Amino acid sequence: MNFSYEQIIPKKYLIPQILLQEFLNFIAQNMPSKKLADLKKIMKALIAGMYYLLRTGCQ
Repeated sequence: MNFSYEQIIPKKYLIPQILLQEFLNFIAQNMPSKKLADLKKIMKALIAGMYYLLRTGCQ
């Protein structure tokens, strides 16, 4: 099974696209490009997961 984080996280807890883009830009500017290439595939899901945990307080 291959799920998108958008299917798993309730819509009210999804990170706004503007904020997501800010995170992606920050990471791109501060991470070596070699490591960035490996993370690009999963970066959005990682950021969305962190945002969900911060919003809900789940641990």
